[in-house]
Amino acid sequence: MKKTAIFYLILLPFTCTQAQQKNIVKANTAYENYAFIDAISIYEKVVEKGFGTASIYKKLAESYYANANYSLASKWYELYFSNNTSAIEANTYLRYYQSLKSIGNEKKAIEILEIFAQIYKDDSRAKMFLSNKNFNEKIDLNSNSYEVKNEENLNSELSDFGCSFFNDNVVFSSTRNTKENSKSINKWNNQPYSSLYIQQSNSVKDFNLDNTQKHNISSAVFTKDGQTVYYTKNAVNKTKNAKIGNLKIYAAKYKKGTWSEEKELSFNGNYNCAHPTLDQNEKYLYFVSDMPGTFGLSDIFKVEIVSENTFSNPINLGKSINTEGRETFPFIAENGTLYFSSDGHLGHGGLDIFYGEYNLNNGEYAVYNIGTPINSPFDDFAYCEKTNAKSGYFSSNRPNGKGFDDIYSFTLLQNEVLNENIDDLFQIKIQSGTDLAKLFELEDIYFEKSEWEIADEEIFKLQILLEILEQNPNLKIDIRAHTDSRASEQYNLKLSEKRASATKKWLINNGIDSNRLSSKGLGESQLVNHCSDGISCSEDEHKMNRRSEFIVHMKQ
Repeated sequence: MKKTAIFYLILLPFTCTQAQQKNIVKANTAYENYAFIDAISIYEKVVEKGFGTASIYKKLAESYYANANYSLASKWYELYFSNNTSAIEANTYLRYYQSLKSIGNEKKAIEILEIFAQIYKDDSRAKMFLSNKNFNEKIDLNSNSYEVKNEENLNSELSDFGCSFFNDNVVFSSTRNTKENSKSINKWNNQPYSSLYIQQSNSVKDFNLDNTQKHNISSAVFTKDGQTVYYTKNAVNKTKNAKIGNLKIYAAKYKKGTWSEEKELSFNGNYNCAHPTLDQNEKYLYFVSDMPGTFGLSDIFKVEIVSENTFSNPINLGKSINTEGRETFPFIAENGTLYFSSDGHLGHGGLDIFYGEYNLNNGEYAVYNIGTPINSPFDDFAYCEKTNAKSGYFSSNRPNGKGFDDIYSFTLLQNEVLNENIDDLFQIKIQSGTDLAKLFELEDIYFEKSEWEIADEEIFKLQILLEILEQNPNLKIDIRAHTDSRASEQYNLKLSEKRASATKKWLINNGIDSNRLSSKGLGESQLVNHCSDGISCSEDEHKMNRRSEFIVHMKQ
């Protein structure tokens, strides 16, 4: 009897281990097929039974990250980092960092980013961080330029995202529950497959592009004549373990009130292509892909539209836009500015919205974070503008929304501060307006692009100004900083204010009474040459506009 009991005691752990191994295999299959909700359920039961491993913790973290549950992603990443003994991939560091930022743990997030940057020094994201550790301050320069509002009349309890315009109506993607799709569930996020919807007369209707519910359909863009639509679609492979098929871009024609003649675009392949958008001349179609030649997880490409069904070979937009992370959801504004979302460029956490301004001289983009309140610590994506460029829509999974992903509208705030600064400038010049720089033939203080810290080689110029002020204690001056025209007016105004403040601070730190100094930023409002928006100029020509002036505005 005792021998039998001992046998069962030995057999029981073996049986439990064998059962958990089968569960792990089942969970791994679900994970590999992007059935993240199923994978989470099984992995967590395995962990509860005491069979957790670093590999399982990582897959739980990645599954929650894929579903934008950053709180639980952070929990499992922490367990993975604590228990892992092998090398950790760069993207895993970045996802942990972004998850921590999203839940407000800024201190820990920066610690993880510092470790990542030291290990992966050749990664473009590490280089960006190491050369821009004050990136949060720079993002603040672009912040608070918009008012945002949750578009509750468009949103459902699930995911709503990716607006575009068709005959002045808003078309968007949604996974909302309907009679048609209630039985078709995407195991990535446990929601129905996405379809296109249109808002007409304050009501939301099915766009009727494809009613089969056998596909995810999203990210539509329409030609100006309303006769062609480009969109993203993928099928589910008909296998026992249904795996989501590759994303592909299709086009359809509008004839006799219906969409027909669907065609897969020629540059699709055995990889993902998604989120098409058109430039204003409809000469180029921009999209996202992980095709061969991609620098990261997904890059932004463009193709020339040679004819109705003919496209050039895809062109990668290059490393000034694309990182080792995700670049996605491109949009080309009326003025040619490229907007896109990225988790590779430095931001608030998750996907942030950026804009890139193209430089004809070097063929690269200068990239800027659009700032809050459009960006948040969560995923912010699918930016699009109305034709007036002062309003539009974006999507976000930030807290306190109606569903998982919500559509938000934005409106550009009027820049009254800039006008007031210009008026004050002319008034001051009429009263006195003596520029010490001109009077004493001082050289201008120049700043590097997007920087406000005073370069070492410029200090000697300030030392001359310091001596003038020390020898003339009755003088009060107004420090005025200017920028070049690259970046938005709002960004440049705030950047110039930082530069003027930095100059003032240096003089105060070197003994000048703060009551004798005032400062203001004038942004790009007073360029000294022809290098305004859209004009091709050399770096030296742009540098001429990045300067400081010292105007006498009162004698004591």
